[in-house]
Amino acid sequence: MKVTRVQQIPNLVKSVAVVAPLMFASVSMNAKNMPPERDVFVKSQKTELVEVPDSMLNSPEVAVGDDVIYPAVVVDLSEGLLYHYDLEGYLYDAYPIAQGKSTTPTKPGLRVVTGIEKYPYSTANKSTKRSKNPGAYGPYTVCLANVDTKTGKITGSDGQFIHGTNQPNTIGKKLSKGCVRLENEQVSKLVENLYKEQYVLIRE
Repeated sequence: MKVTRVQQIPNLVKSVAVVAPLMFASVSMNAKNMPPERDVFVKSQKTELVEVPDSMLNSPEVAVGDDVIYPAVVVDLSEGLLYHYDLEGYLYDAYPIAQGKSTTPTKPGLRVVTGIEKYPYSTANKSTKRSKNPGAYGPYTVCLANVDTKTGKITGSDGQFIHGTNQPNTIGKKLSKGCVRLENEQVSKLVENLYKEQYVLIRE
């Protein structure tokens, strides 16, 4: 799924030739919430097209202590999609995910990006799985910590991160140990515009 300004359409068309046979379809827009000259496209490797609800075209408000924040990323576990928003809170991309299986489910809650690690994960702690088996995590891992929405304090990490995968056939399924998996190309695009201390909302 790709949100782009009209003048960027030639670049989008050029990318289609590279990643074909990806499928695109127009998505209805809420004119009050979308900036002018924006078109929305859906990209999917599945046979069905995914329509973005109007409610997801803007980053949702989340109360954190006495403040209101707008997450850079929303992971919707029920839809199996990750939504990525630009710095103005407008939908930029959305990708299908793999999530935790029933015995190790992905936990909902508010997270904060504590860092982005790159393959071969030489900076990861030697005791971590991504240090011992870096090929399983794709080109990037987005490290996350939990946030207490009542106080805004970081309460530590549960080890459930966002990363790529060497098993792209798992995308769209509940097969991970709690992490959110993206296709490698898509996690690479995600980290181009994702920064330390930005918020990630994971919801059911």
